[in-house]
Amino acid sequence: MDTTDQVIINEYSDKLNRILKENSRLPELGYFLGITCKHLSDIGSVNPAVAMLGTNIPEELIFAAGAVPYWITGGSHASAVWSDELVPRDTDPVSRSLLGFIHQPGADFSDTLFIVPLTGDSMRKIAYELRSEGRKLCLVDIPPERSASAAVKVQEQLLAMTAAVSKHTGVRVTKRTVISAEKTVSRARTALRRF
Repeated sequence: MDTTDQVIINEYSDKLNRILKENSRLPELGYFLGITCKHLSDIGSVNPAVAMLGTNIPEELIFAAGAVPYWITGGSHASAVWSDELVPRDTDPVSRSLLGFIHQPGADFSDTLFIVPLTGDSMRKIAYELRSEGRKLCLVDIPPERSASAAVKVQEQLLAMTAAVSKHTGVRVTKRTVISAEKTVSRARTALRRF
């Protein structure tokens, strides 16, 4: 971990400690802030096999293909600043933040397959930038309309994406792996709802 990473982690840790101190009547908050601190300390070791930009992709298919999905759904103002030179100024802040997170100091996305749902112009800009950097991409074109023909197109796109992830991980997707992944995700969602 370089000094830039440590400075960022120290700033976040100071803020988290201040939040805990200001909310001393909520001792349970310490548990959640501890998880956040753990995540911050792991940020220098980020090296996912598959990263999904946004939340439009069914994670069951990623699990079935032998990878643990790593969602990049946005970030902070600081991560948006890391992408200032990469995309036009009219790119929305969330998309700029996504790209900035990928370029943050310390994270290693060199061998990551990025799944990019093409849901808007900004995601197309991000895909263009990542491709021009030589990153591994799997583009998933999600049509804006809801119709039978659009459903067929989405199905084809998801099958192609699953095949791309399978090729990247070297894990063959079978009926059994899909059912197992669906059960795992379902149990996790049930546990989250109960929580």
